[in-house]
Amino acid sequence: MLNKANQQQLKAVRSDRPLYHFSVPVGWLNDPNGLSFRDGKVHLFYQYYPYGPYWSYMHWGHAVSRDLTFWEDLPVALAPDMPYDAAGCFSGSAVNTDRGHALIYTGVSGELDEDGLPHGPQQQCLAFGDGITYAKSDQNPVIPSPQLPDGFLPQDFRDPKVWLEDGTYRMVVAATRPDGLGRVLAFESPDLISWERRGVLLENDGSFGTMWECPDLFMLDGTDVALVSVIAMPPGRDGIHPGNPVLAFTGAADFSLPGFTAGSIQQVDEGTDFYAPQTMVMPDGRRIMIAWMQNGFNRIAPPDQDWQGMMTYPRELSLEEGRLVQNPAREIESSWSDAVHLDDIVIEGEKELPGISGRALDLKIELRELQGALRITFAAGPASGVTLAFDPGSSCMTFDRTRAGGGSVSDALPVQSFRVPEGVRSLRILVDRNSLEVFINDGHRTFTGIFYAPNDADGIIFSADGRARLAVEKHAVTAPAV
Repeated sequence: MLNKANQQQLKAVRSDRPLYHFSVPVGWLNDPNGLSFRDGKVHLFYQYYPYGPYWSYMHWGHAVSRDLTFWEDLPVALAPDMPYDAAGCFSGSAVNTDRGHALIYTGVSGELDEDGLPHGPQQQCLAFGDGITYAKSDQNPVIPSPQLPDGFLPQDFRDPKVWLEDGTYRMVVAATRPDGLGRVLAFESPDLISWERRGVLLENDGSFGTMWECPDLFMLDGTDVALVSVIAMPPGRDGIHPGNPVLAFTGAADFSLPGFTAGSIQQVDEGTDFYAPQTMVMPDGRRIMIAWMQNGFNRIAPPDQDWQGMMTYPRELSLEEGRLVQNPAREIESSWSDAVHLDDIVIEGEKELPGISGRALDLKIELRELQGALRITFAAGPASGVTLAFDPGSSCMTFDRTRAGGGSVSDALPVQSFRVPEGVRSLRILVDRNSLEVFINDGHRTFTGIFYAPNDADGIIFSADGRARLAVEKHAVTAPAV
């Protein structure tokens, strides 16, 4: 039970963190791991370094939620304390079994090198637990690196995604050959202990960066969808930003050969602050996805901040005419408050709308008429503002965090632009203290962007070069009472 002093301390610690996007009080967070449903709660594990706001020896942090919106922190589930995972417990997944809640993860042996990077073999490992406490299998590693096919690099063999299908456990896992190009390997097991290598399910022909990480494979509406997170995507590929995009391949997977026949390829999110997504199935059959709201090359948080890293809000996935569609999980509606509905609003020049402000809200905008560019500035204050703009003439949407604060390293571009060739009919924008998640045209495109601006800067300003006519609906997102 929290006493009043602890409650005040908790509120102080949370004051600069997102309200309803998962983050940690202190330390470093990256990839979501082990998304699963057990005992009436969604379990979210994640890559975690608890001793500083930087990447180092990876642990598995752990949190649970009953509403997908607010999370309860639990004890660390895995720590790098065995010879086979001494350099880190890397990403993986979770399944429910008759032996308990099973965590399947990558163990990295050895130590970090002088540059802070792992250099030992990567192998797949197993732990069982009751939803709170976990014990590693005495048969680890269950897939040692010598079980890789000939010619694959043991230093790049990671991120197993496991599920049960027709009584057999299936796994997709990332691997790389000496050419540096990513492959997704397939394995099968009757018991999570003894694994049979099936072969290469999906491979990079050099068109999409170098290594692929954090593979996922699932079915939506009778179509297989494979997700991969790309390292070093070069510029020049239409519709895919350079750096570290996430790609979705839709088509048909075959574990017997194995192989994947791709019908289409799309970028999952237009922003550079989106990486390593993982999916799960809710009890009602919905496929939910959560991603790391950042990537490994864009630390932009203030240097004195004790925490680093956030997760996206969970997204419901569907397919429409072969395209992956994403929308906020409907559970967010249970945390709505302070509703404002404005209809037939005309914007000419700059305008603030009554009741439309805040740093934790769900904002819906219907564009009924647009002549010239429309700009919406969030976190507007005397010296801050983060702008989202759409120009119908160029079909280009731009996110500008130049005046938001933080630094800029590698992929952390202060200004990001992308095309929406079909035009913008509607926007749904999840605003949290440090981020925007933008769902365009009912989730047919998404954009994720993070920023760090003063928390008291909560203005929202609309401006149009010509004339815009809008309908606007706002709901504040409110945390439950402590």
